[in-house]
Amino acid sequence: EVPCVAFEEGEDAHKLPAALKDAEGWEYVVVTSPEAADVFLKGWGEADKPPLTVACVGTATEEALKKGGVVPVFVPSKAT
Repeated sequence: EVPCVAFEEGEDAHKLPAALKDAEGWEYVVVTSPEAADVFLKGWGEADKPPLTVACVGTATEEALKKGGVVPVFVPSKAT
């Protein structure tokens, strides 16, 4: 099998580090896929890794975040 989906950086990805630095009032950042985890981790690193409360969907997303140094506070027991 060959995947038919290609991933690329969004045109507004440069805004993510500033948004993460100015996350006052946010309760959670929710990451919904391993690909989104990669985008989040890049922006988080560029923002100097501010303290954030992160939740995610799925064990693959959880593992991607953990590899990048983020331990999610919540992962649902079932992702559909």
